[in-house]
Amino acid sequence: TETYNSSAKFLVIMDEDNSKSTEANFVKEAIHSYLEIFNTTKFFNEVSDAFNSQGEGRTYTAANLKSMTRVQSSTNEDAPSFTIVVTSSSPDICYELANTVANHMIEKSLDYKKLYSSNSLTLSLTPNSSQIF
Repeated sequence: TETYNSSAKFLVIMDEDNSKSTEANFVKEAIHSYLEIFNTTKFFNEVSDAFNSQGEGRTYTAANLKSMTRVQSSTNEDAPSFTIVVTSSSPDICYELANTVANHMIEKSLDYKKLYSSNSLTLSLTPNSSQIF
């Protein structure tokens, strides 16, 4: 069976100039927090609801979607990031799920930003477009 991958890369960016060590520590903690959010059942329950509402007759469970999705992180100082990768036998499902997960992650990042921003440290999460490989 042929499989497809679709991915969305998120760059973790500081809004203001800070010392390199402060920025590096904050970014590492932020990526760790995003990965924790990503791995929760609640996150995938919400993704499942959104994804199933986009297509008639879809009945994907949170467990189904989680098994199709993985995350890779990089704490490279020049471009700290994490990438969500979706694998499926359907290129359309693959692409749509990657977009749904990415959009939901953006919503969650706004919640995270409200909770953890301060005068000197805030966070932007910028996705690349999803691609089928």
